[in-house]
Amino acid sequence: MKINIDLRPFPPPVRADYWAGLVGDELFIIDSDLGERSVTNDLEAVLLEIWRKLVPSNQDITALKIRYRDSMGEWDRIVVESLEGFDGSFSAEIVSGRNDPPPSAWTLQAARPSIGAEVVQ
Repeated sequence: MKINIDLRPFPPPVRADYWAGLVGDELFIIDSDLGERSVTNDLEAVLLEIWRKLVPSNQDITALKIRYRDSMGEWDRIVVESLEGFDGSFSAEIVSGRNDPPPSAWTLQAARPSIGAEVVQ
């Protein structure tokens, strides 16, 4: 699934419930499965919200390794690419990460939560 994300002045409301955290150049997003939509189905709004929170720290979302745990507990990767001429728009694609080892408990503990919703136990 590939989506284009436009950084318009009125972003779509986030309807997914998730937490996200950074450890070095890795961003972890965990769907709590408590929202009106899943992170998968609300990916544009979720990534836009995270992008807006990263801007003040000069983090480039396209340079991050993004790991995402969906509402079924499966880990995938999200690849974010800037669009030509990077005017604030970018595209994102969920890529299967089912063959990747899940992040360690220590890594996830270090990531909790620096971006997004409350910690999910």
